[in-house]
Amino acid sequence: MKLSLITATHQRPQVLAHNALPSVLGQHILPANFEWIVVNDGADLTTTQLLETQTASFPLIHIPIEHPDLGFGLCHARNRGMEAASGPIVAYLDDDNAISPEFVAKTLQFFELHPQTHCAMVRQSRRRDTPTRQGKPFIAPSPDCTTAELIRQDELFDSNGFTHRKQEAPAWNPDFRIFCDYEYFLRCIQRWG
Repeated sequence: MKLSLITATHQRPQVLAHNALPSVLGQHILPANFEWIVVNDGADLTTTQLLETQTASFPLIHIPIEHPDLGFGLCHARNRGMEAASGPIVAYLDDDNAISPEFVAKTLQFFELHPQTHCAMVRQSRRRDTPTRQGKPFIAPSPDCTTAELIRQDELFDSNGFTHRKQEAPAWNPDFRIFCDYEYFLRCIQRWG
């Protein structure tokens, strides 16, 4: 079984270099079980140069998308990443987030032990900061969170670490600019229950 991790980035090479990149390079995995797909939305040259200088023990697939800057293209970029994914399991990581060193290994183990599961979400260490103050750290979703609570938005859903099977997966809706993560989660629940 193989995991394809998709990161969409838009002209933020410094953010990618300080957050997602070191956490992905620090994974405890076997190269045959993992690939990282970075969709370079806007084909930023500095992002391209950053990725070209990386040495990884797994395939690092760089997909530059050249287009005029017309605004939000995250869903389009994630769809391009999913098209390129060769693994039967797909996960997402934003350029400004990080995953634990065991993310890939534990996620693959979970899907191998639960072949009937179509999608899963990891708990994340989070913090809500505002321009005037730093928020307190918290874990989301909570350990006893249910799918119903995520649907009702009683708990926080975020696509970072959200993982699903590629086969029969819905596409990201490029018409959504706000709540696109939540809308995608609802599409997955509608598809798989």
